[in-house]
Amino acid sequence: MTLVPDELINQTELPGELYFPEGLPGFEDCRHYKLQPVEDMPFYSMICEENEAVGFIVTSPWFWIQGFEVELPDDVCEKIGITSPEEAEVLAIVTVRDPLDASTMNLAAPVAVSLKRRQAAQVVLTSPEWSTRVPLKGEGVAASVGLG
Repeated sequence: MTLVPDELINQTELPGELYFPEGLPGFEDCRHYKLQPVEDMPFYSMICEENEAVGFIVTSPWFWIQGFEVELPDDVCEKIGITSPEEAEVLAIVTVRDPLDASTMNLAAPVAVSLKRRQAAQVVLTSPEWSTRVPLKGEGVAASVGLG
C-alpha cells in the first residue's frame, strides 16, 4: 500500500498508546509505548511502558520532506491492521542533536501506525532512495513555518 500525504500534513490525531506486536528491532521486549506530542514542536515522544529508560522521538516525515512516498508491505499492513491509507500514519524515528537543525530522521526504516487498531511496526524499506540519516531540513511544511 502506497502512502502519499494529503493537504493536512501532520494533522492526524495520533493515538496516545501504541502496541508493537513484535517490538522494535533491538527492543523486542518493549511492545507498549506511550505517544505524546512535544509541546510547540513537530515531534512526539514515544516511551516504552515496559522499560521507561527506552524512548524515542518521532515525527511525521511529510512535515519535513515534500513528495515523500512510502510503500508499506502488505504483510505489515495485515499484521497491524491497516486496510486503507486513511487508517495509516507513518512516523520517522529522530536522532536529536545539538543544535536541533543538525538532527536527522530514519526514513530507511519508518514506523507504520494503524490508527484504527493502535498497532505499529517498524518497516525496513528496500528503496535506496532514503537513508537512516535524513536531515531535518527541507521543503515540506517545516520550511513554511521557519523550521526547515
